[in-house]
Order: sequence, then C-alpha cells, then structure tokens
Amino acid sequence: MRPTCAHEARLQFLESLGYTELAVEGVGIIMTDAAAQYKAEAFHGDALTFELALTDFHKYGFDLLYRVVDDKRGVEVARLKAGIVCFDYARRKIARLPEGFARRFEQEQGGQV
Repeated sequence: MRPTCAHEARLQFLESLGYTELAVEGVGIIMTDAAAQYKAEAFHGDALTFELALTDFHKYGFDLLYRVVDDKRGVEVARLKAGIVCFDYARRKIARLPEGFARRFEQEQGGQV
C-alpha cells in the first residue's frame, strides 16, 4: 500500500469537513510521525476503504487512525497511525489546536468518522 493512499484519504476526510491541510480553523496541520501495521496482502487495483478516526487530542494536535479494508474480500489489510500537529505556516511554528475543532469530534461519534 502506498503512503499516497493514506494521504489521499486524509485530504478527502478534511475536505468532507470543509477543511484543507493548510486551513483548519485558522491553522494548518502537519504530520509529525507515522506507523503502519500490515494485516493482509493488498494489490495494485484493489478497491480499499479507509476508515478514519481522531483520538488522543492534546493542546497542539491529535492522532489520526486509519483502518484499511479490502472491499471485495472484506478483510482488514492495515492499520495506520499518524501524529498530527497544528502549524502556523506563516510564522513557521507549531500552533495550538483550535478548541472548536477538538470539540467537533468529541461531539460527533466520539471522534470517529
């Protein structure tokens, strides 16, 4: 599985909420770390579903969790985790997580999308 698949899933997720990586309630976001746990094989051309959830909110960011499922076989093929922090691109500094953003996910399904 290519890292670009997870990046595309993140972009689509943000877009569905009216955000971009550069515009999340006045700040941008940046990935600080990533981890992958592969569970089953997946191949080029497979249709995959990415389920995303936000967790572990802190004053500068959160963790973004992915569950990747092969649509045809119904098999989980991977679990991914990305550490995300808010970033002020104009000042080139880490920024505080907007309170409204975190609150939105605490209210909506406990952070799951």
